[in-house]
Amino acid sequence: MKKFAPILALFLLSFGAVSAQCTVNVNDTVFGFTPPDSTFPEILKGVPLNSSYVTQAYVPATFTFSGFTVVIHWITITNVTGFPTGITYAKNPLNDTIYGGGRQCIALSGVTTDTPGIYQLAFEGLVYVTVPILGDQYYTIHQLDSMAASQPGAPKLGYKLKEVDPAGINDINTALVSAMQVVPNPNNGQFDVKFNYNGLLQGELRVIDITGKEVLSQRLDADGFYSTTIDLRNLAKGMYSVQLRTESGMASKIVSVE
Repeated sequence: MKKFAPILALFLLSFGAVSAQCTVNVNDTVFGFTPPDSTFPEILKGVPLNSSYVTQAYVPATFTFSGFTVVIHWITITNVTGFPTGITYAKNPLNDTIYGGGRQCIALSGVTTDTPGIYQLAFEGLVYVTVPILGDQYYTIHQLDSMAASQPGAPKLGYKLKEVDPAGINDINTALVSAMQVVPNPNNGQFDVKFNYNGLLQGELRVIDITGKEVLSQRLDADGFYSTTIDLRNLAKGMYSVQLRTESGMASKIVSVE
């Protein structure tokens, strides 16, 4: 069911807007939505959004569903709701209808003081495809959702934004610090970040260089134990800070790349 990822991406990126605030990467061939909602930056309550809140989709002219090759002709969005109050968006290109093989980016902007939580975007629209045996077909997004649900382990066709309260996320959480390991340290730029924590681990894992520049960011959502491999071998040698920021505070370790 992962084959529906490019359609989902385009659905979200076809929303109306008045001006473009992002630049399309014409070399992007990532099949679907980049980044997915699982790694899209969290919206901080009361904090203006910055240039990190940009996504892009590459939508191929065909995709595979249940062993069949389906041709995507175009997708059009007619309505979308669910954004936190105060959050707006701009897309590039501005077209409401996007054709198979196209790319589009969207940039969120603004500031919200809504209640922190998960904001499920709801959208309506049509997709025009050619399906083997059935021929040319018009599907609503709801119909595609039903098709996706018929596949084992398939995700819902939707997109979520998460808003958090920044109060407390910069406070040191001693339990998180104790649970955090960076090994080996020192290293050649490739190392593991591990957490053995009694509880949910939900937040953003970041790597910061000595100038304060963020060089890596990824969403962390786990229960109890978590391990990931970080690769900085293409970056300069030196000291880096590995940070996990959650709503209950942060943990940080210094790592040496030699």
